[in-house]
Amino acid sequence: MTTCSTCGHEIKPNPDDCVIEDARSIYCNNKIARLTKHEWLIFEALRSRAGRVVSEGFLLEYTYDGRDEPDCRIIPVWVCRLRQKLKGTPFSIETERSAGYRLRRLPT
Repeated sequence: MTTCSTCGHEIKPNPDDCVIEDARSIYCNNKIARLTKHEWLIFEALRSRAGRVVSEGFLLEYTYDGRDEPDCRIIPVWVCRLRQKLKGTPFSIETERSAGYRLRRLPT
């Protein structure tokens, strides 16, 4: 049994579906991927623009929102970690060289 980390209710998804919680968790294929704040923001930005290329510059602005002075090389690190956590789910992040990243939902 898997429960929602926000409300505590039991999650019983269809095996072909994924449950994406606002609590930075993705439940899919009997696996839970728990994401850090920055991984979640990147996933959210890519998911809201699924199929389209999203630049590193946009992801940097989206994750930091002008609050800090981030290292511009951090986005590839977070994307790499996010890819690892998304293994076993129908989500895949593709790199478009010199353009950015694209989220794909793979057929199940």
